[in-house]
Amino acid sequence: MNKSNLTKKQKVVWEALNTYIAQHDIVPTHAELAELLGCSRPTITIHLRTLEQKGFITRTRNWRDVQLAPQVSEAEETRLDDIVEQVSARLETHGGVENDS
Repeated sequence: MNKSNLTKKQKVVWEALNTYIAQHDIVPTHAELAELLGCSRPTITIHLRTLEQKGFITRTRNWRDVQLAPQVSEAEETRLDDIVEQVSARLETHGGVENDS
């Protein structure tokens, strides 16, 4: 999951959500988040739905049950991409996983 996949406004909502939870140890309501960011509750709902669709949060019908997806730093993500490329290159060189030699 890469935050570069988020729009600027989605990043603002994501960061506000993380900050609020870190400070209060509870998930903010839509109204609290809307007030904090100076926008409407329907706007917050849209952004939260998008964050959920993109895998940044999971939630149930009870908004306070939201869970933040674990985050990987950009450096870790780049390192993982490099490892995947190296493994792919080795598989191609050695004839894939089917090769038992």
